Amino acid sequence: MTDHKTIADLILHSIRIRILKALTGEKKTSQQLVDELKKQGIEIARRTVAKYRQQLNIPPARRRKKF
Repeated sequence: MTDHKTIADLILHSIRIRILKALTGEKKTSQQLVDELKKQGIEIARRTVAKYRQQLNIPPARRRKKF
């Protein structure tokens, strides 16, 4: 059986990488991140992505400045 904490950590890491990549390019909304994760076989709610983004201290797309 897979440890749920490990799965959550992997998803959190994946979201963080995508958001950090987006900081230098196109801003990604939570829904866009959900769509990308879904393509990888990870089913996750938009609200969960937003919660993880908040835990990582990364503001929503509309509040992030483009570098």
